[in-house]
Amino acid sequence: MILAATRTLVRRDLLLALRRRSDVATALLFFIIVASLFPLGIGAEPNLLRSIAPGVIWVAALLSSMLSLARLFAGDHADGTLEQLLLGAAPLGVVVASKTLAHWLVSGLPLVLIAPLIALQYDVGAELYGVLASARSRWRAPDSRLRDSSCSSARC
Repeated sequence: MILAATRTLVRRDLLLALRRRSDVATALLFFIIVASLFPLGIGAEPNLLRSIAPGVIWVAALLSSMLSLARLFAGDHADGTLEQLLLGAAPLGVVVASKTLAHWLVSGLPLVLIAPLIALQYDVGAELYGVLASARSRWRAPDSRLRDSSCSSARC
């Protein structure tokens, strides 16, 4: 029953997100624009860009995630669906986890997929692309792992 409820809620939220593609595109374009304009503002110094790349990409991703966070429960609250979900047979934790999973699939996954491409602008070494993608997919701050990986290379 719990898996069926999870599957149904995730499917429902994914279908709703497909109807509102502009919300997804706004967050993704915000991430791309912020991460792309930052090197223009600080200059084209390769060593500086390499050293600040993880932080800039991480902060840009978090800010773009905040843009889409408001729609996680707002639409369901406005039309009364949230109350019906809370009164339904599925436990509250399943409802929240399902909505969060669907939100991550719509908002987080595109950011994870585009982050290595954005890292190309910062001249980040190829050995760090996997670290960047794995750190972003787990939503952990990649600072320490990227710093440790980059310091073991010849560029540190």
